[in-house]
Amino acid sequence: MAKSPALKVVFDTNVLHCQSACFLLSKSAREFVEKNSQHKDVRIAWILPGVVVSERQFQMMKAARAKLPAMRELERLLRISVEVNEENLAGLVRGATDVQLKETGIEEHILETERVDWDEMINAAASRIAPFADSDNEKGFRDALVLESFAQVVQSSPKTPSVCRVVLVTSDGLLGDAAKSRLGEKSNVRVLKSLDQLQQLINSLVSKVTEEFVDEIRPTVERYFHDPQKREGLYTREKVRDRICQEFRSELAKAPSGCQHKGDVSWEVGNTQFDKKNGQRTFWTTRIHAFRRAKKPRVSNWQLLEGSTSSILLSGDEVILPALGGASGSADMLGLGSSQALAQLGSQSYLLPYGCEQHQEVEYRSEFIFVVAWRVSISTQKQSLSKGKVEDIQLEKTDWHRVVAVASVGFD
Repeated sequence: MAKSPALKVVFDTNVLHCQSACFLLSKSAREFVEKNSQHKDVRIAWILPGVVVSERQFQMMKAARAKLPAMRELERLLRISVEVNEENLAGLVRGATDVQLKETGIEEHILETERVDWDEMINAAASRIAPFADSDNEKGFRDALVLESFAQVVQSSPKTPSVCRVVLVTSDGLLGDAAKSRLGEKSNVRVLKSLDQLQQLINSLVSKVTEEFVDEIRPTVERYFHDPQKREGLYTREKVRDRICQEFRSELAKAPSGCQHKGDVSWEVGNTQFDKKNGQRTFWTTRIHAFRRAKKPRVSNWQLLEGSTSSILLSGDEVILPALGGASGSADMLGLGSSQALAQLGSQSYLLPYGCEQHQEVEYRSEFIFVVAWRVSISTQKQSLSKGKVEDIQLEKTDWHRVVAVASVGFD
């Protein structure tokens, strides 16, 4: 029985970074590795270059060190001793990262420095050749070490794509360009920008569908789901928009507190992503974006906020005016452009003169993202699609954000 193909994934720091002092990987990266470590159709090796591990340890150390003063306070309060201090913190963080590497099945790649062409790297740094940035401040040595680790993983791996593929995942444009320039001609090497792109590749390998097949059929599949020029497709036939409006009526009706005058919903069909293949039946997901605007009622009459010496209140909306030591500075903050626009009351409080009104409403804009899971059968001989069906619709994200934070102000 033939072995399953291998996939070696090398991560850059920017794909894994999180603010927590507790975790080597971000939550999304941990879940991604756990989810994709169980595939039987492809053997995945997760790899972190040594410099990436060291960088994450530095970031975790920095976050942990900031918590030490609070820990000392807690020790004094509870009269206990936690044996964590500046001297042993580095060792404890290293131990924690070793445990997490083992738990997630991630391998740390130790760079073989004797195999690095240091003369070439010195020239690249001096000449600002990628991954070194073309700027006055030198940037790129860490990225160059990541590239060297990636190159060594590629060199020690089988060269046939059907046997082994090696992937670098980085959102750094310079590092990605440098990797493509150096290794991009190898048919088993890929440079990807995100976990989403990596998921697409894994889905292709797991389903035993070549990347070439997915790339070739994708434009046809996207038109099959929705053809904006002909205004037809599965999106129209299965009345996806009407189903969303019905199934998620309450979610679409929500708006920030106090908003009225809700506008109509506008729609946009997003990207389609391959999921899996079962015989001739292929499975895809397409994101649908719904946009809506809402406004708060028109308000006038600026009033002094009682008990405050540093803010004013616009009915229904508070506007903070820090004391800047002079009325002209505060006026400029509101775009009034005149030191006479504000009258000083006491040493720090300000009140707009009578007759000043607001001429715009505060406006909010929403984005709802729905994920439509659907399937279609493909005839590889005729390159034709049939038996399309929407299987599920889920609300992935709701985001309201303010378009106009503070209204313009003028005088009657």
